[in-house]
Amino acid sequence: MLKPVFRKIDPDQEEQEITQVDQFSTDEVRLAETLVRESLQNSNDAKLAGSQLVRLRVALKEPDPEQALFWQQLLEPLLPHLDACGITTEGARVGLPKVLVIEDFGTTGLVGDPYRKDDSSFQDFWRRVGRSHKGGDKSGSWGLGKIVFPSSSSIKTFFGLTIRHDDPVRTPLLMGQTVVRHHSIGSTEYSWLGLFSAPESSQFRGPTSDRTFITRFCKAAGFSRNDESGLSICIPFLRDEIALPDLVPYVVRNYFFPILTGRLEVQIGDLTLNGTTLDEHAAHCSDRALEGGHLLRFVRELHAAQTSTPDLCLADSWDKDLVQLGMSPTDLAPLRESFASGKLIHVRVPLAITHRKDGLQRGHYDLFLRNAGEGISGSALFIRGTITVPGEAQYFPSRRAFAALVAPDGVAARFLRDAENPAHTRWNGQAEKLSQNWKGAGPRLAAIRRSLRSLHDLLAQSVERMDPDALRNILSVAGGGQPRKTPTERAPIIAKPAVPSVPPRQQPFRITSVKGGFVVRGGGADSAGSLIVAMAYDIARGDPFRKHSQFDFDLMDPREIKLTSTGANVKPVSSNELLIDVTASDFEVRVDGFDMHRDLRVKAARVRNETNA
Repeated sequence: MLKPVFRKIDPDQEEQEITQVDQFSTDEVRLAETLVRESLQNSNDAKLAGSQLVRLRVALKEPDPEQALFWQQLLEPLLPHLDACGITTEGARVGLPKVLVIEDFGTTGLVGDPYRKDDSSFQDFWRRVGRSHKGGDKSGSWGLGKIVFPSSSSIKTFFGLTIRHDDPVRTPLLMGQTVVRHHSIGSTEYSWLGLFSAPESSQFRGPTSDRTFITRFCKAAGFSRNDESGLSICIPFLRDEIALPDLVPYVVRNYFFPILTGRLEVQIGDLTLNGTTLDEHAAHCSDRALEGGHLLRFVRELHAAQTSTPDLCLADSWDKDLVQLGMSPTDLAPLRESFASGKLIHVRVPLAITHRKDGLQRGHYDLFLRNAGEGISGSALFIRGTITVPGEAQYFPSRRAFAALVAPDGVAARFLRDAENPAHTRWNGQAEKLSQNWKGAGPRLAAIRRSLRSLHDLLAQSVERMDPDALRNILSVAGGGQPRKTPTERAPIIAKPAVPSVPPRQQPFRITSVKGGFVVRGGGADSAGSLIVAMAYDIARGDPFRKHSQFDFDLMDPREIKLTSTGANVKPVSSNELLIDVTASDFEVRVDGFDMHRDLRVKAARVRNETNA
């Protein structure tokens, strides 16, 4: 038998409330989605060594009158505590719960000593909130996510049955937990946390291993576990806003990566989500990113590429600025050509960062890019271990490519885990855990975050696109327009007013294009002074001047671009900017040597008054 035990507290003790629940049900991520993410995350974290697949079963057991007496007897001691917290208990009194069941297989179970407070996963799961001993690159590290289980119950209660993989006799251990608030019954004050424990373990609230009671509980809850290691969760009195069919899209959206890569299988009711069936279910989940199956094909493609040699491994110096510092012009040209032709690009990025306790750590993460193609909307994935971090997609706004940043097991995943918010939807460069554990963490996270976009901008600069409507307003096609109107349909003729002739304003300088370059000439007496002339190859998206790369051309290298001038002194001030000091009103500066197969953008401004040409 299990009995709920709330610790009595001293009247002088500070009151404590669990306020983190709001972090798991927001306008951005609903409670049902957080429930899916936390359940699957915990299961993936607990994967058995050597196991290739984690299997999760999610089922709904409707109220069963035959089990009403059992639930009444189990929950009756809890009712006074719920009443003291203002929680409605009518359903609990009649003993007819709607139960959500979540079971994982191919996992370790909650390991450790269940009857002693140590650093094991058993004690982390049942006794700690806001703290965890998950190490390495495990997906969760806040110790907050499990709050979603009692939050999903209208009586703030859930139960867990575990069988530990290292237990030779496979003893099942059953406990329960209720998370409410600091409350009083009569003159006695109680803690916010109640544990359903074996009556004989009142000094240290531990699980029951009574097989007779556990067998009865498994029948009432709808568990399917026999002697397999793992964890089975039972959430009685499931909240109305959580419906079983609604969970399918959340699984597809958040865990298609481990499902497609053969590391996860999820059964929800009668549906099974695996690498074979995922495409079918994705087509019905109303997610624009998954429409047409293009994103899933991209994931399969990058999964296959992960075991192959990358197209490029960046130099260690990349992280001093942007991705381009890890490349040479020789590297860039073939990658641009491959990207333009629609091939998958795989770049491996080294990561060296100092852990405050463990010293210098070396690892890597991977960048994947593929041109989406005409008429197809791309999307970006930021993946740490087996989970996607959806909020990071905002840092890759381009819809013209499929892109992924994948941090596998190792240093990169460990670093990014410390940057995540409790719901694992975003990375935060100011996270306390990040700065506590790593040196220079904020700038390094910013560099990692922008590396995917930087790589795309470098590769996409030379992509040419067909636009069938580009000349529609210039060329006319016989019979291609609207029928001519008859005289009676024509609009009345209105005499155009006389427009006075306005002489054009004389410009102090003008820019003329020539083959392979351009010429800047003076326009009259007003030409005196200095000019700054900027130039860059046009790109498909963004400001070409800001995104100029020295690998396109470098004015500081006299071997690349030829400069000739009369009536002016010319000096390069950066890889794409010239300073022209005018000495004669009819000056001329010619700049040659650009790629004639690319569009060149040029702009000029007078230094003295910042007037753009």
